[in-house]
Amino acid sequence: METLLIGVKNSKPAEQAVNPALVLTKPLLIAVYLGLYLVLFASAALLDQGGFIASLWYPPAGLSVFGILAFGWAGVVLDGLANFLSPMLISPLQGKPPTLESLVSSAFLHPLAYGLVLMPLRKWLQQAEFIRQPGRTVGIFLIAALLTATAAAAVGIVRMLALGRAAPDSLVDIGRAWLMGDFIGILIFTPLFLLVLLPRLAPQLSTDLGIGTEAVSATPPGLTSMILLAVTPMLMLSLPSLFGYAEHSPFFALFLLMPLAWVALQWGLESAVTGSVMISSGLVVAAVLFGQQDNVIPYQLIMAAVALTGLLLGILVENRNRLQMQLRDRALRLEDRLSIKDQTLRKLYLESAITEQRLSALIEAAPVGIAQLDPEGHCNYLNPTGLKMARANLEDVLGRPFIDLVHCDHRKKLEQLILASKEEWDDGRVEFCFNNSDRWLVTDWISVTPSAHALVGSILIFVDITDRYDREQRLWNQANFDSLTEPPNRQFFMESLSQCLARAHRNGDVLAILWIDLDGFKAVNDTLGHSAGDILLQEVARRMKGRMRASDTLARMGGDEFAVILYDLAEREMANGVANDLVNLLSQPYLIGNTNCAISASIGISFYPDHARDGEALLRHADMAMYQAKIQGKGRALEWSGEEAIPTVEHTRVQ
Repeated sequence: METLLIGVKNSKPAEQAVNPALVLTKPLLIAVYLGLYLVLFASAALLDQGGFIASLWYPPAGLSVFGILAFGWAGVVLDGLANFLSPMLISPLQGKPPTLESLVSSAFLHPLAYGLVLMPLRKWLQQAEFIRQPGRTVGIFLIAALLTATAAAAVGIVRMLALGRAAPDSLVDIGRAWLMGDFIGILIFTPLFLLVLLPRLAPQLSTDLGIGTEAVSATPPGLTSMILLAVTPMLMLSLPSLFGYAEHSPFFALFLLMPLAWVALQWGLESAVTGSVMISSGLVVAAVLFGQQDNVIPYQLIMAAVALTGLLLGILVENRNRLQMQLRDRALRLEDRLSIKDQTLRKLYLESAITEQRLSALIEAAPVGIAQLDPEGHCNYLNPTGLKMARANLEDVLGRPFIDLVHCDHRKKLEQLILASKEEWDDGRVEFCFNNSDRWLVTDWISVTPSAHALVGSILIFVDITDRYDREQRLWNQANFDSLTEPPNRQFFMESLSQCLARAHRNGDVLAILWIDLDGFKAVNDTLGHSAGDILLQEVARRMKGRMRASDTLARMGGDEFAVILYDLAEREMANGVANDLVNLLSQPYLIGNTNCAISASIGISFYPDHARDGEALLRHADMAMYQAKIQGKGRALEWSGEEAIPTVEHTRVQ
């Protein structure tokens, strides 16, 4: 059996519940709800044969649950109004006008019981979309239907006892009849209203009720088909009576599942739910016509089976149809793509020969180096420019690992790039020099992966950046090093100090700052001239650099002032020892031209974390200690301590 789908309608799920005030201000909506409730109530009342039909099903319960799920507390209000008006209008026709107490209690208690059960579950059940989902949401709906019917039965028993309309010994039968009637009514009619009625109410409310995805069949069932479904139960129940098997009538009613399954498979969910209503209605009428008052429970089970079969089979069929539609759409899109790709491939094939010749000529004449490697990193090709950069012959590089051509100091970065290209097919960039050349190259590494299953090699494009590299190095040196004495300048010193302080804070290390000012430098500069002063500063820097460790940082801070960062000190006395060594070194005579010069140095010391925890404070304290050293006679080193600078080991400056 083939179902032809002609369209799929998508609606965005509702983000908020329907405003109850909006529902209660729509006269047409209220009229439709009350009119439908009166019709369902009247049909149940007209078919009621001594309580038998009322216990078999109760259709208004399905409308009540629908109203609460769709409209929230506004549905509770509508249900209360319907429970008040329906008995008042219909019961007099049966010769049993209701009392005011019965009307008021019915209009208040039953809707309230429904609302208390359904409102907590409404966040799962308030949209029609849940009806279309097999599994947990339908299970929640069944549980909600059973709980709602139980609550209604309990409230009904209490109300009848309070009004004196039921004997205690009949409570069990009344409760069972009430519970099963409401449960069957909810199970059969609520899905119908959610799928058929709710979408038609959305324009009336001017809002999105979360209808979900709806599959539309090309030939929906007509009125004749629905009438046949309603008549089928009468035919099924007439057969046992004709052949003398009236007691087996419920068994024959099971065959009603066959036409329902046919409808579900042919037309989908909405038709299956509608068919369930028609078959159940016909079964109720047939039970009355053929006097099946003694088979209440079997017929109720059959009606439940009919409702569940129609609902679940309709859901599965609709999901199957939706998947078929998606597969057909994807097949059409794929066919279009294949057609376009086929045309493109033909065009590319015709142009490939010309393109290959052009590319070959361009690669051979390219002013950049181009290499092609296999997946293991062996060189399969190197163009003339690349051979010139590597200062090698093509025979020497073919089949050889490309990394062997690279300078040993730069191979680690290239090995990491090769590994990344193998594992993740990543592209990358690296700078290196060849073995036989001091020229710097920047290389773009491109992984070649024509399919999603294998790495077939790599393309390298490298450009000579030696001039740029040298220029950037010169600019960096000019920005960070003193052009006269060669040690770093103040800017580099401050950046290094910030990094050292962060590392010392993280590792709990001790750090010292030495602030050095030359004593007597101005006299040499004024006496012998600025050239002699420059030579003297260069010699001072050379002597201090000879005393520093690799982990220490020496910088010229300006004029005749220098600063030192002593990192990773085992003890504070190490800094004092370095300071005293510098005082001794800088106090030695200097030969400038033919003139011996003598100067000294005053040094201030501050420690992290004892004296300060930030760089500016440490430098300030070291500077204050240096000035104290000058006040105390120059040519010495002092450690900062509060307002006083405490002298280290006594030092006598060499004259």
